[in-house]
Amino acid sequence: NDSFKNSYLATLNMAKETLVSIPEHLVEFSVTTMCIDKDLIPEAKELINQFHRKLCHFLESGKKEEVFSLSTQFFPLSKVSTEK
Repeated sequence: NDSFKNSYLATLNMAKETLVSIPEHLVEFSVTTMCIDKDLIPEAKELINQFHRKLCHFLESGKKEEVFSLSTQFFPLSKVSTEK
């Protein structure tokens, strides 16, 4: 939906600003490009969601001193059909 997309775009813009303005020891940016089997996409998305939940649980179990954002993007670089 549009409100989710707008919120996510705002998060991506914040990440872009953070990349150039926040000290390296406080951030983590990484990119991996891979050629994959499309049949594994549903499981990959579930693994990403599990990672987010596990990391959130871990980080929120300590002292609550700073607010951080974790965003993960997983999308095709090759040309894809927009049909469902």
